[in-house]
Amino acid sequence: MGELAEVLTQQGANAIYIAPGTPAPLVSAALAWAEAKRIPVFGGSRRLAEQGAAVGFTVVGGKPRFLVNVR
Repeated sequence: MGELAEVLTQQGANAIYIAPGTPAPLVSAALAWAEAKRIPVFGGSRRLAEQGAAVGFTVVGGKPRFLVNVR
């Protein structure tokens, strides 16, 4: 987790948004930190929800969709 975890902790993050296209190592680090701190993660794609984000945002047929990860 390293530097990202340090910054998130210092800033007092209480939720995280991961944008589509974020490099995989940062996604993994953010998800691990958030899980350890029990902080919700919002992702800007279906894939991010599948990877562990609590909620993902996507567009289907030109309409916005929210994907809720129930795991």
